[in-house]
Amino acid sequence: GESALRALSGWGRFDAVRLLLEAGADKGLLKWTPLIEAVALGSLTDVEAALAQGAASDERDPGGRRAWLTALQVGDIDKARLLRERGVDPDDRGDFGSPPLFAAIDGHQPDMLRWLLQEGADVHQTSDRGRTALMLAAEMDDVECVEILLNAGADVEAEYIGTALRRAKSRPVIMRLLDAGANPADAKQRVILGLEETADEALAGITPEEFRRTLTRTFGTGNPERMHVPFWEA
Repeated sequence: GESALRALSGWGRFDAVRLLLEAGADKGLLKWTPLIEAVALGSLTDVEAALAQGAASDERDPGGRRAWLTALQVGDIDKARLLRERGVDPDDRGDFGSPPLFAAIDGHQPDMLRWLLQEGADVHQTSDRGRTALMLAAEMDDVECVEILLNAGADVEAEYIGTALRRAKSRPVIMRLLDAGANPADAKQRVILGLEETADEALAGITPEEFRRTLTRTFGTGNPERMHVPFWEA
Protein backbone atom coordinates (compact mmCIF):
# COMPACT_ATOMS: atom_id res chain seq x y z
CA GLY A 1 0.00 0.00 0.00
CA GLU A 2 3.01 2.33 -0.17
CA SER A 3 3.39 5.03 -2.81
CA ALA A 4 6.30 6.96 -4.30
CA LEU A 5 4.81 10.14 -2.88
CA ARG A 6 4.81 8.92 0.71
CA ALA A 7 8.19 7.25 0.37
CA LEU A 8 9.75 10.51 -0.84
CA SER A 9 8.07 12.39 1.98
CA GLY A 10 9.52 9.95 4.50
CA TRP A 11 13.00 10.45 3.06
CA GLY A 12 12.65 14.22 3.33
CA ARG A 13 12.76 14.70 -0.45
CA PHE A 14 10.16 17.44 -0.41
CA ASP A 15 11.50 18.80 -3.70
CA ALA A 16 10.53 15.52 -5.35
CA VAL A 17 7.19 15.52 -3.52
CA ARG A 18 6.47 18.95 -4.99
CA LEU A 19 7.41 17.70 -8.46
CA LEU A 20 5.02 14.75 -8.24
CA LEU A 21 2.21 16.91 -6.91
CA GLU A 22 2.67 19.34 -9.78
CA ALA A 23 2.49 16.36 -12.14
CA GLY A 24 -0.89 15.39 -10.70
CA ALA A 25 -0.13 12.99 -7.85
CA ASP A 26 -2.85 12.60 -5.22
CA LYS A 27 -1.94 14.84 -2.28
CA GLY A 28 -4.37 12.90 -0.10
CA LEU A 29 -1.91 10.00 0.02
CA LEU A 30 0.39 12.10 2.20
CA LYS A 31 -2.25 12.58 4.91
CA TRP A 32 -0.54 15.81 5.93
CA THR A 33 -2.08 18.29 8.33
CA PRO A 34 -2.34 21.90 7.07
CA LEU A 35 0.59 22.87 9.28
CA ILE A 36 2.85 20.04 8.10
CA GLU A 37 2.05 20.91 4.49
CA ALA A 38 2.91 24.56 5.10
CA VAL A 39 6.19 23.59 6.73
CA ALA A 40 7.14 21.08 4.02
CA LEU A 41 6.15 23.04 0.93
CA GLY A 42 5.15 26.55 1.94
CA SER A 43 6.83 29.75 3.04
CA LEU A 44 7.33 31.12 6.53
CA THR A 45 4.25 33.27 5.92
CA ASP A 46 2.25 30.13 5.10
CA VAL A 47 3.35 28.57 8.39
CA GLU A 48 2.37 31.70 10.31
CA ALA A 49 -1.03 31.69 8.58
CA ALA A 50 -1.65 28.03 9.43
CA LEU A 51 -0.81 28.69 13.08
CA ALA A 52 -3.05 31.77 13.13
CA GLN A 53 -5.92 29.62 11.85
CA GLY A 54 -5.47 27.25 14.76
CA ALA A 55 -3.59 24.45 13.01
CA ALA A 56 -2.63 21.76 15.50
CA SER A 57 1.09 21.27 15.96
CA ASP A 58 0.82 17.94 17.78
CA GLU A 59 -0.68 15.86 14.95
CA ARG A 60 1.58 13.41 13.11
CA ASP A 61 1.81 12.28 9.53
CA PRO A 62 1.89 8.55 8.64
CA GLY A 63 5.68 8.56 9.11
CA GLY A 64 5.35 9.66 12.73
CA ARG A 65 6.49 13.26 12.18
CA ARG A 66 4.94 16.36 13.64
CA ALA A 67 5.47 19.79 12.10
CA TRP A 68 8.60 20.34 14.24
CA LEU A 69 10.46 17.34 12.85
CA THR A 70 9.32 18.22 9.35
CA ALA A 71 10.90 21.68 9.71
CA LEU A 72 14.17 20.07 10.83
CA GLN A 73 14.15 17.71 7.86
CA VAL A 74 13.36 20.57 5.49
CA GLY A 75 16.29 22.46 6.99
CA ASP A 76 14.42 25.74 7.49
CA ILE A 77 15.75 27.30 10.69
CA ASP A 78 13.27 30.20 10.59
CA LYS A 79 10.32 27.80 10.49
CA ALA A 80 11.82 25.69 13.27
CA ARG A 81 12.42 28.76 15.41
CA LEU A 82 8.86 29.97 14.86
CA LEU A 83 7.38 26.61 15.83
CA ARG A 84 9.47 26.49 18.98
CA GLU A 85 8.35 30.01 19.91
CA ARG A 86 4.76 28.84 19.48
CA GLY A 87 5.26 26.09 22.04
CA VAL A 88 6.12 22.90 20.16
CA ASP A 89 8.14 20.35 22.06
CA PRO A 90 11.77 20.72 20.88
CA ASP A 91 12.48 17.20 22.16
CA ASP A 92 9.69 15.63 20.09
CA ARG A 93 10.58 12.25 18.61
CA GLY A 94 9.55 10.51 15.44
CA ASP A 95 9.15 6.91 14.38
CA PHE A 96 11.07 4.37 16.52
CA GLY A 97 11.81 7.18 18.97
CA SER A 98 14.11 9.03 16.57
CA PRO A 99 15.23 12.27 18.27
CA PRO A 100 15.40 15.71 16.59
CA LEU A 101 19.03 15.43 15.49
CA PHE A 102 18.05 12.45 13.37
CA ALA A 103 15.57 14.51 11.35
CA ALA A 104 18.25 17.03 10.38
CA ILE A 105 20.64 14.24 9.40
CA ASP A 106 17.92 12.38 7.46
CA GLY A 107 17.38 15.52 5.43
CA HIS A 108 21.13 16.10 4.93
CA GLN A 109 20.77 19.48 6.63
CA PRO A 110 24.14 20.30 8.26
CA ASP A 111 23.17 23.91 9.06
CA MET A 112 20.08 22.70 10.89
CA LEU A 113 22.13 20.09 12.74
CA ARG A 114 24.62 22.75 13.78
CA TRP A 115 21.80 25.05 14.93
CA LEU A 116 20.17 22.33 17.03
CA LEU A 117 23.45 21.60 18.78
CA GLN A 118 24.05 25.30 19.38
CA GLU A 119 20.56 25.51 20.89
CA GLY A 120 21.41 22.80 23.40
CA ALA A 121 20.45 19.51 21.77
CA ASP A 122 22.32 16.56 23.30
CA VAL A 123 24.80 15.11 20.81
CA HIS A 124 24.55 11.75 22.64
CA GLN A 125 20.78 11.38 22.24
CA THR A 126 19.76 7.99 20.86
CA SER A 127 16.70 6.42 19.30
CA ASP A 128 14.63 3.97 21.32
CA ARG A 129 16.71 1.22 19.76
CA GLY A 130 20.01 2.74 20.89
CA ARG A 131 21.26 4.20 17.60
CA THR A 132 23.20 7.45 17.89
CA ALA A 133 23.19 10.49 15.61
CA LEU A 134 26.79 9.71 14.62
CA MET A 135 25.81 6.20 13.56
CA LEU A 136 23.05 7.62 11.38
CA ALA A 137 25.35 10.22 9.81
CA ALA A 138 27.86 7.46 8.99
CA GLU A 139 25.10 5.32 7.46
CA MET A 140 23.92 8.30 5.41
CA ASP A 141 27.53 8.87 4.27
CA ASP A 142 27.22 12.53 5.25
CA VAL A 143 30.77 13.71 5.89
CA GLU A 144 29.74 17.21 6.94
CA CYS A 145 27.24 15.96 9.52
CA VAL A 146 29.83 13.49 10.82
CA GLU A 147 32.28 16.37 11.23
CA ILE A 148 29.74 18.51 13.07
CA LEU A 149 28.85 15.70 15.47
CA LEU A 150 32.47 14.82 16.20
CA ASN A 151 33.28 18.48 16.90
CA ALA A 152 30.35 18.49 19.32
CA GLY A 153 31.81 15.55 21.22
CA ALA A 154 29.97 12.55 19.75
CA ASP A 155 31.20 9.21 21.10
CA VAL A 156 32.88 7.21 18.33
CA GLU A 157 32.85 4.05 20.44
CA ALA A 158 29.11 4.03 21.19
CA GLU A 159 27.71 0.70 20.01
CA TYR A 160 24.38 -0.60 18.84
CA ILE A 161 24.77 -3.59 16.55
CA GLY A 162 28.17 -2.15 15.75
CA THR A 163 29.77 1.26 15.99
CA ALA A 164 29.51 4.28 13.69
CA LEU A 165 32.73 3.17 11.98
CA ARG A 166 31.29 -0.22 11.18
CA ARG A 167 28.37 1.53 9.48
CA ALA A 168 30.56 3.89 7.43
CA LYS A 169 30.31 3.36 3.67
CA SER A 170 32.98 5.65 2.23
CA ARG A 171 36.68 6.28 2.74
CA PRO A 172 36.28 9.95 3.79
CA VAL A 173 33.87 9.05 6.60
CA ILE A 174 35.98 6.08 7.68
CA MET A 175 39.18 8.14 7.80
CA ARG A 176 37.49 10.93 9.76
CA LEU A 177 36.18 8.47 12.34
CA LEU A 178 39.61 6.87 12.61
CA ASP A 179 41.14 10.32 13.16
CA ALA A 180 38.64 10.79 15.98
CA GLY A 181 39.89 7.64 17.71
CA ALA A 182 37.54 4.92 16.45
CA ASN A 183 38.75 1.34 16.78
CA PRO A 184 40.42 0.39 13.45
CA ALA A 185 39.12 -3.17 13.85
CA ASP A 186 35.66 -1.88 12.91
CA ALA A 187 36.81 -0.31 9.63
CA LYS A 188 35.94 -1.86 6.28
CA GLN A 189 39.39 -2.49 4.84
CA ARG A 190 38.18 -2.92 1.27
CA VAL A 191 36.59 0.53 1.32
CA ILE A 192 39.79 2.12 2.64
CA LEU A 193 41.75 0.45 -0.16
CA GLY A 194 39.28 1.62 -2.79
CA LEU A 195 37.96 -1.87 -3.51
CA GLU A 196 34.32 -2.79 -3.92
CA GLU A 197 32.67 -4.23 -0.86
CA THR A 198 31.92 -7.93 -1.01
CA ALA A 199 28.32 -8.92 -0.49
CA ASP A 200 29.44 -12.42 0.49
CA GLU A 201 29.59 -12.31 4.28
CA ALA A 202 30.59 -15.97 4.49
CA LEU A 203 33.68 -15.38 2.36
CA ALA A 204 34.55 -12.24 4.27
CA GLY A 205 34.53 -14.27 7.47
CA ILE A 206 37.12 -16.82 6.35
CA THR A 207 40.30 -16.62 8.45
CA PRO A 208 43.76 -16.39 6.84
CA GLU A 209 44.58 -19.82 8.28
CA GLU A 210 41.52 -21.42 6.66
CA PHE A 211 42.38 -19.80 3.35
CA ARG A 212 45.99 -21.01 3.34
CA ARG A 213 45.02 -24.51 4.46
CA THR A 214 42.53 -25.08 1.64
CA LEU A 215 43.85 -22.85 -1.15
CA THR A 216 44.73 -25.82 -3.39
CA ARG A 217 42.97 -29.08 -4.23
CA THR A 218 42.72 -31.74 -1.56
CA PHE A 219 42.25 -35.41 -2.48
CA GLY A 220 40.07 -37.50 -0.24
CA THR A 221 40.18 -41.15 0.72
CA GLY A 222 36.74 -42.23 -0.47
CA ASN A 223 34.22 -41.64 -3.24
CA PRO A 224 32.03 -39.88 -2.35
CA GLU A 225 33.59 -38.26 0.69
CA ARG A 226 31.76 -35.55 2.60
CA MET A 227 34.12 -32.68 3.42
CA HIS A 228 33.50 -29.57 5.49
CA VAL A 229 35.85 -26.86 4.19
CA PRO A 230 34.76 -23.31 5.17
CA PHE A 231 36.67 -21.59 2.34
CA TRP A 232 35.20 -23.86 -0.33
CA GLU A 233 31.68 -23.57 1.07
CA ALA A 234 31.96 -19.79 1.21
